[in-house]
Amino acid sequence: MLAIVGPSGAGKTTLLGLLGGVEEPDSGQIFVGGRNLLRLGAAERLALRRRFRPHELSGGEQQRVALARAMVKSPLVLLADEPTGQLDSDTGLAMFTLLREMAASGTAVIMATHDDALVEGADRVLGLADGRIRADQQD
Repeated sequence: MLAIVGPSGAGKTTLLGLLGGVEEPDSGQIFVGGRNLLRLGAAERLALRRRFRPHELSGGEQQRVALARAMVKSPLVLLADEPTGQLDSDTGLAMFTLLREMAASGTAVIMATHDDALVEGADRVLGLADGRIRADQQD
């Protein structure tokens, strides 16, 4: 489980977008599960990041449904942008517990967060500032 931390505008969401194949890098390559995302077609990238996000659900409900769906699929990688951001503390703790269970079962959980509890519970922490990795905050 990797927590990506940094102030607003540091590049956390952009990094998740790159890893999910939503955005393309200016240079370099991105491999997920041994596959180069830049060599995949749009339909193949879409298949890697399929979601279930109905607009009639609240943000917290959408997060829980997306996580439940991911758990059923047992993905290689789970990208989570502020997974507890719209949740009360009890539900946030339950969400974190489920994320830890997924990580323990072999899913690489990569999350962007401002939540100190998630950072403390992560296996590794990657700090970003101005789109660059902070040398003082990486495991």
